[in-house]
Amino acid sequence: MEGRTAPLADGGRLWALTRAHVVTYGREWHFDVRDGGVPWPGGRAEVFRVPPDTAPRFDKGRNAQTRWVFG
Repeated sequence: MEGRTAPLADGGRLWALTRAHVVTYGREWHFDVRDGGVPWPGGRAEVFRVPPDTAPRFDKGRNAQTRWVFG
């Protein structure tokens, strides 16, 4: 994927992301959301999203690569 990073500070989207993380990796990987970020020892971890501009695909064989452009 290629795209420009953008900070993700929306509390609702951050909570959805942390819930999905727990479902995938287990309760020991639970993160809290506070002030538009994730509290982390020594400060705060910021979360970024990458809306896709393009996505390459490569495969074995003849003519086996392509690129999708979004937007």
